[in-house]
Amino acid sequence: MGKELPGVFSNPINKEIKNNTDYYYSILKSNENRGTKEIIKKVNDIFSRKDFVYKKRVQIKTIDDVLNVTLVGRNNANLLTIDNQSIPITNIIDIELLN
Repeated sequence: MGKELPGVFSNPINKEIKNNTDYYYSILKSNENRGTKEIIKKVNDIFSRKDFVYKKRVQIKTIDDVLNVTLVGRNNANLLTIDNQSIPITNIIDIELLN
């Protein structure tokens, strides 16, 4: 048993390893989903109020603009206004009731 075993080849690592960086910091990327869920909850609260019969004045802050509109309906992806505008829920940053 005087034989020596051959050495194991090990390739040198010359770069920084970032294997799990995307997975570890993925919680920071999910803030958009939280914001959308919060907006959907606010929209559901507006449409489920006892004083909402047909229309409600709201201020909608979108990515591009601030709108004062009258909401009359909604579907899965959009809010519908009395002026036949369709506002995508994904573009909404905040929504508030106006008196």
